Amino acid sequence: NEWLSFAIIMPLVFGLSFQTPIVMMFLYKIGIADLDTFRSKRRMSYFIMAIFSAVITPSTDAPTMMMLWVPMCLLYEFGIWMCKLQPRTLVDEFDDSELDEMVGV
Repeated sequence: NEWLSFAIIMPLVFGLSFQTPIVMMFLYKIGIADLDTFRSKRRMSYFIMAIFSAVITPSTDAPTMMMLWVPMCLLYEFGIWMCKLQPRTLVDEFDDSELDEMVGV
């Protein structure tokens, strides 16, 4: 029973944690966060990911935690890189008066 729960939970946890760049891109695209926010909060993000990795992994040793934490940190950096390469949104290309004309206000 323990092995079965481990075999189900761990791939699920790793799969969800590897969605970090997609979540970052979503937050960037809808305007909740920008590149400066991701860069300035990098240390706090690493700390939170380390705590998450320590809590969610079944073993209490550091190598097991590092197997989840290091890829998450690399994926966080990849998310910043993805946001840097993508244009934000169409809204950023216009000023407020042009947007008002477009929507008919």
